[in-house]
Amino acid sequence: MSDSPLCSFPTSCSTTKSALSAYSSSVGSSPVGKVAQAPHNTLPSTSTATSPLFSAQFMSSPSIQAMENTILSQNPFLNPAFNPLAAFSSPPDIARVQQWFQQNSPYSSPTASSTPSLISNLSGLSIFSTDNSFTLNSQQLNNKFVRTDETLDPLKDPKKFLAYFLEAIKNCDQEVFFHSLKPLKVFALAIAKRKIPTEFNQKDFRELIKILIERLALLKDQRSLNYILEVLDILVNQPQFELAIADRKSPILPVFVGLLQRIAPLAFDGNEQYRRALQSGLVIVHRCLALVKDKSGARNEHFFTMLLSVLRMDGKSTLKFVSLGILRCLIHGEEKWKQFVFDRKIIELVSSAVEKTTNRKIFGQSLRFFNTLLDSKDVRYAESFVKNDGIKLLMGKIASIAHCSEEDFVKPLNCLKLISDANAISTQNLSLAINFAIRGTFPSRESKPIVYWTNILNALTFLRNAIVLNEQARDYLASMDEGRAAHYFADLSRQCMLEVDVGEAVTEKVNRLKRAMLDDSLMILAALCKEMNANGNLSEGQKNVAKIIASNETVLFIYHSILRMDTISMFKLQKTVLLTLNRITKSGVLPAVLDNGPLLSEALLNFLFSSFDSSNVAKLNLMKMCAEVLLRMIVAPDRRNLSVILSSIKSSGSEFRPFELLHSFTTGSNLDSDLYLAMLKIIKELCKREPALKSQWSNLENVQFLSSNSMMSSNSEIVNLCSEVLEMLQMGEDQFQDALLFDIFMNEYPGK
Repeated sequence: MSDSPLCSFPTSCSTTKSALSAYSSSVGSSPVGKVAQAPHNTLPSTSTATSPLFSAQFMSSPSIQAMENTILSQNPFLNPAFNPLAAFSSPPDIARVQQWFQQNSPYSSPTASSTPSLISNLSGLSIFSTDNSFTLNSQQLNNKFVRTDETLDPLKDPKKFLAYFLEAIKNCDQEVFFHSLKPLKVFALAIAKRKIPTEFNQKDFRELIKILIERLALLKDQRSLNYILEVLDILVNQPQFELAIADRKSPILPVFVGLLQRIAPLAFDGNEQYRRALQSGLVIVHRCLALVKDKSGARNEHFFTMLLSVLRMDGKSTLKFVSLGILRCLIHGEEKWKQFVFDRKIIELVSSAVEKTTNRKIFGQSLRFFNTLLDSKDVRYAESFVKNDGIKLLMGKIASIAHCSEEDFVKPLNCLKLISDANAISTQNLSLAINFAIRGTFPSRESKPIVYWTNILNALTFLRNAIVLNEQARDYLASMDEGRAAHYFADLSRQCMLEVDVGEAVTEKVNRLKRAMLDDSLMILAALCKEMNANGNLSEGQKNVAKIIASNETVLFIYHSILRMDTISMFKLQKTVLLTLNRITKSGVLPAVLDNGPLLSEALLNFLFSSFDSSNVAKLNLMKMCAEVLLRMIVAPDRRNLSVILSSIKSSGSEFRPFELLHSFTTGSNLDSDLYLAMLKIIKELCKREPALKSQWSNLENVQFLSSNSMMSSNSEIVNLCSEVLEMLQMGEDQFQDALLFDIFMNEYPGK
């Protein structure tokens, strides 16, 4: 059949062509419907060679127009613009015309047809069929199907509507399919807005979605494509959409990605129709990415480039929102594609979009994208984010939010955590970020447990790294509210140490979170006492924090408990505790000795003389720090810690024997180690302050050990210390012998 509009068969969707095709022969001839039958039906007896309608298709365009004008002038009823009711003034004439139309209209006077199906009824190829139970009414086509015996309103009977619709659109032509999408959109909107129940045949619902997706790959009619995308966009969050995607055997992403790549150039040129189609398509792709495991169908350079172009478009918040969501899904766990977008200035592009927008959803989506991009071993992403004033932009946008919920803190705090180890933050002003992070450690107990714990942990991790790298931030936090930050982090550490409440579900995840929170809280206390790089001293604020830590009973209790635990899992916490004690004692502040509190010096002794493994370098470093802290306690003018140490050594008997620890160093490398040197200093200072220890440690084995080591060591300080201790032990032995002889003399001569 020719595609010429003058010889095409009438469809039920074409109101302007139905009269023309129906009256292509004179009224008095054979039934008019024969001209409009399907190609396999009997053609009119009039030869196509003599029929102006059929011969017109072989003429040029001007001849066709001239022929059409001639036909219309001879028979005005063929003119679609002709109003037959207005041509007659008398009511009887009008009545006769109406009666004639009722008797001769092909839409109300069916004749035999060889294709009595719903498909042909809708397509108009057999409108004279005796089976006229289902046709399209062109006047009501925008919102419903019409049958001769009833009206199928999608809002009233969705189940029947869907069944008839599926039957109607199978194998129909593009024009009918396009018009059938209009009531379908009404149907989809009603479902999305929950105006109609969804308990109808779910299988038909899934079948509908499958058919629409299949049509996308075949249709060339842009109008239908736009309608399909709009309908799928509306239905994209329905459960049946997910099931339809799951049932599909071939990959779904290439279908939409390829379509979007064809639409995008036209949308970028400013065509609003294509922009809407692009937006709907992006929404569908975003949803499909969440439903399929294999995302390779969308991971290609052309599609990434298109998404970046969308972000550069002015306005259109929805397009940017969805594009950021798609990019986030595609780069998740894919370093190759993170590198691809990073090389194309994605951080600057998204930062610019955030700066210009007042849309809160765009801000939230941008944060999600940054969190995905920054979650990488490649520190360049974090460095670039900080150098492009990402922290300043982030804090400025958060400040503009009037009321922040606990959920509003999750994404910004996570972003701060991910960039906190970038060296670039060492030169940033982090005052606002520190205030925000501290606020993040005060979540409401009414918030979800995962939100509660996540906010605290992210905030602590940022604070920990920030004050280690940034001296200004360290001094700012230490000086905040006269050092009350130290009290707060001590209390937070205590909460993590306590047992969980009765009735609270103890999970491995909660335990890991609490352990991480405890580690970060203790590390913040240690970082607050970190020396300033410029002069190696503590600021006034830091000195105040050191005093608070040394006198806080909660802190001392935590430190004591951690040092007494002999498990591998506590190694990291023990390192943090010893690092803090090393820093505060170096500044001249000693841990307090509480009357009824834990004895920290005793715990240090126990840690130092616990299991020794010369092959464990990490443990040796901790023992060195422990020895240095004990040494400062011993030599301090305040003898309270010394008294505890001496009491512990005397009462413990064989538990604290420093020479046995020295004997465990058997290799030359250990002989010259810092730990060996620190232990010699401890022995020397204890002998100076407690003469009884000189006698206790003075024996032939120890004397020979010190003599040999003084000759073997290449460290002059160790050689000198060995000589000094050796001399003390020999003096101790002489004094002990003199005292013993004096006692014997007094016993034998009591009257002297």
